Amino acid sequence: LSKDDVEEYACDVAFAGAGYFNRNQFLAGLTDYRLKIWGTEWGSRDLQPHLRSPDERFTPEQFAKIVSGAAINLNLHSSATHAGVDPRCDAVNPRVFEIAACGGFQICDPCWGLDRFFDPASEVPVYRDLAACRKLIDYYLAHDTERKAIAAQARERALREHTYEHRARQMIAF
Repeated sequence: LSKDDVEEYACDVAFAGAGYFNRNQFLAGLTDYRLKIWGTEWGSRDLQPHLRSPDERFTPEQFAKIVSGAAINLNLHSSATHAGVDPRCDAVNPRVFEIAACGGFQICDPCWGLDRFFDPASEVPVYRDLAACRKLIDYYLAHDTERKAIAAQARERALREHTYEHRARQMIAF
């Protein structure tokens, strides 16, 4: 990141994505951190001071800067019916792979199948509710070396096993 980019993107916790119902509710519980949010459709009044370019979608280049600037990237799958983590989330979103490929550290909600792609103990730590999320944030903000090592392991795995080329080969083989 350039000097100007550091000012724009540096934060303790970042979220990049649309402001679905559960995300508005959940992220309101993290406003005491140095939190920055990118994306559209964020209606929570509590989150307004944390929004960056709220009426604009971010580009892939901006996403890479968001991931690079954050100590912790929060990954929370969308839900229109749950106020926080969807206990029956049945899909892994692309953001899991994108954050890892960009070399960012992420914590993620427990979506079905995540453990097939990344190890929760050494690559993508998982939280099940706001209290567990805050506990992970506090821990990893205080353990910089461990956080960077986990991000490096996730990046290595993403590049080794989870690129478009890998998926294309799997489809052809199938």
